[in-house]
Amino acid sequence: MEGSGSGRTDRVSSAAAPMSEPSVATRLPVGFERFHGSAFPNYQLDRAHALGFADRDELRAAAS
Repeated sequence: MEGSGSGRTDRVSSAAAPMSEPSVATRLPVGFERFHGSAFPNYQLDRAHALGFADRDELRAAAS
């Protein structure tokens, strides 16, 4: 708020900094894996795999 006396302005800069390209491309897995027989645990394990947080073999061991 301009002119409120706080010295603070609530404006967003129209010139945003350009995003830089990552130096190393990361290939995330695409698709669906059956890690667990139950739907909800399988969904959570599959999500961790798809986001690149865990390796397929690690998740298979965790699901068993």
